[in-house]
Amino acid sequence: MKQLISLLLLVVSSLVLVSCGSIVNGGKQEISIDSNIQGVEVELNGTKIGVTPLKYEVSRKSEEPLSFTLKKDGYTPQTVQLNSSISGWFWGNILIGGFFGSSTDYSTGGMYQYSPDNYFIEMQSSSAMETEKDKKSNYLRYFVLMNYDRIQKDISTGEGKYLDSLNEIYGKKNTADSIEFLFYLREVQHNSKTMMDFTNNLLTKI
Repeated sequence: MKQLISLLLLVVSSLVLVSCGSIVNGGKQEISIDSNIQGVEVELNGTKIGVTPLKYEVSRKSEEPLSFTLKKDGYTPQTVQLNSSISGWFWGNILIGGFFGSSTDYSTGGMYQYSPDNYFIEMQSSSAMETEKDKKSNYLRYFVLMNYDRIQKDISTGEGKYLDSLNEIYGKKNTADSIEFLFYLREVQHNSKTMMDFTNNLLTKI
């Protein structure tokens, strides 16, 4: 009797473990897309799905290659091909559950993952003319997205090279202006729930 119970527990445990890839990964994956220009139209394989900044769930088990195309009047369209790879959970399922575990993940799409899952697209003006404001806005957006956590730390402490860089971008050269600007940055920091909110709020001052 004890042997039967032990066998049943082993079978149940195996069934749970071999489905780990499907549970952890799921059949869908969220992809984040943003661009240096806000409100850019985003198409998935030719179908419009929204505008930047955008978060969108795609199927892990797509029967055709997935690509995003970003379009906006006055800018050259940009296309991003999503790269799919086999999740580490899938190989773990093979080791734990053999064919049954791997086939479970295959049927749900849980064996696949898209990497990377965050994209920042530089939209290039189709005309050679770009204003100084456009250049400064594009640089600020790139600077914040690349150094967001460090910028937040400098704002909190009131000093640091990333805070100095923001002062330089905004032309705050004397101490009085820098102090006033720091109060503004802390207000933006407090009112911004996400990195994108923070960036967009800063852009209103350019």
